[in-house]
Amino acid sequence: PAAIPGGEIKMLGFHTLTLAPIHRELIDISLLSAEETDWLNRYHEQVLQKIGPLIDKDVQSWLRQACTPIGG
Repeated sequence: PAAIPGGEIKMLGFHTLTLAPIHRELIDISLLSAEETDWLNRYHEQVLQKIGPLIDKDVQSWLRQACTPIGG
């Protein structure tokens, strides 16, 4: 986890409720920090691991492509 200024104060956080690939054409990769790129790649890995086994084989190939890690 990244260090957060004021992180010593107890606060609420967020958990992922839905799992779907984030469409790459909507992402300006040049604006992402290394931490954001890592988060996106970990999120897509989670999507692939949890959703992949539940869908048809032909859709799995699309999902693998949609969840391919991005460079950073």
